[in-house]
Amino acid sequence: MIINLLLILSIVGITYAQPKCNLPYSVDLKYITVKEVGKKYRKTDVIIRIPIITKTVHFQEERVTEENPSINLEFKVEGEKVITQIQAVRPLERDLLLVQPIEKGFVHEEAHVKRVISNSPEIEEVFIVYPVDVKKNYISFPLPSISVGEKLIVEYKFKGKLRKPYIKYVELKKPLPKKEEVVLEVKYSFLFSYAKTEINDENIKNIRNLLKQIEKYGIKASVEIVGYADGKSTDIKKNEAIAKKRAIEIAKRLFQKDIMECLVSKMH
Repeated sequence: MIINLLLILSIVGITYAQPKCNLPYSVDLKYITVKEVGKKYRKTDVIIRIPIITKTVHFQEERVTEENPSINLEFKVEGEKVITQIQAVRPLERDLLLVQPIEKGFVHEEAHVKRVISNSPEIEEVFIVYPVDVKKNYISFPLPSISVGEKLIVEYKFKGKLRKPYIKYVELKKPLPKKEEVVLEVKYSFLFSYAKTEINDENIKNIRNLLKQIEKYGIKASVEIVGYADGKSTDIKKNEAIAKKRAIEIAKRLFQKDIMECLVSKMH
């Protein structure tokens, strides 16, 4: 899913903070000491921020009944949870709306969606969607288009009594000129033992892969690496040294030696 997101961002041509240290994105390496005590303050945070340009659009909807040969829809209830599976019989070039009629009660305004792209090899996208329309007698969740062989599995909670959901096609009209910028933030926290500055965490690979994709698609992102030390020790200089080493420990696993020398020289 990360790769698909970056492809979209590349198309809209986003600009962000100025890069430095021969990197195509900006990196801020720093360290902080805090008075609080505890493991959650003995860490290094890696925060990757990617700005996204959004446009306001109108929606033109066309209802597609469950008998339509383009879609197979299966619906079941497990306790207070609805599970809906949607498969395309032929390619759907437009996005979808899943409309859930409500006989009484309400539906929680959050749906967990799994898009099964392939079973062999297993390729899935998992994300959360929020309703575009909420009324007393129905709620609508936006869904992506799918190809033949793909499947959407949508889960959401409710209280009360529901009727069988159905699908609407969504056709986009010309976007309004209004644009807004929001920032997608990805954060990893690496926890250290007391007074320790070395760590072995598999998430390093995930960050490294994400940064490679950002560089590949020319996304002008911002990366912040912050080392922390808690206040268990009263030796301020020792705490500062530990926080600094924790930041460097993570950064050196992400960047080459010449880049690290540049980042450390600008560290604060």
